[in-house]
Formats: sequence, C-alpha cells, structure tokens
Amino acid sequence: MKNFSLALLLASTCLFVGFSANAMYQGPGSAENSKSTVAQVKEMPDESMVLMEGTITSQEGSETYIFADSTGTINLEIEADDWNGQKINAEDIVLIQGEVDKDGNLVEVDVEDITLVNPQ
Repeated sequence: MKNFSLALLLASTCLFVGFSANAMYQGPGSAENSKSTVAQVKEMPDESMVLMEGTITSQEGSETYIFADSTGTINLEIEADDWNGQKINAEDIVLIQGEVDKDGNLVEVDVEDITLVNPQ
C-alpha cells in the first residue's frame, strides 16, 4: 500500500509540475510572445501583460524610469530585484516584460523582467 501511495503522490506531482510549466510558456505561439510598442501599450487595458523592446533613457525617481521606442515614451516602475544584477545604460536595447498599470490618465508599466538584448 505504501508503494501505491508513493506512486500516486509522484504521479500527481509530475502532473502539477507539467501544468505549471505549460502556464509559464512564453515561446513561439504564446500570446505573450509578441512585442508591443509604447503607443500600443498606452491603449491597452489595465493589468495587460506586455513585452516591449527599446531603451531605458533616464531615471526619474527611486523606482521610476523612462522607456522609449520609435513610437514614444512611457514610465516604468522597476524594483531593485528586477534588475537581476544587470548594468544597463541609456544606449542598451532591452526587452521589458511587465504589466500595464493605469490610474486615470497615467499609464505606466510595472516591470517583472528586464533582458539585455545588446550591450553597448
């Protein structure tokens, strides 16, 4: 009986891990894989997940930064641990993954991940 219980526990754990991994998939074919421009992000609903490519041009506050692409600029909220130890300057191209945060007319992106595309 112990072996059956252990096998059942192991099987259910494998199923759970499989479902969790599938929910986090962001490769080809996933909805979160397409990049959005700043102009598109400004029109998205609150709490939309976004992926943007561009540059972080300046810091405006302790956790507030300006992000730019060819369509405009938008504020980013970046917490210290989101940098993942990376050193990024205004010439570096980055991928920003985050969530749209709308408060009245203010639109910004709460950053969840920053990936350095090409260090300068």
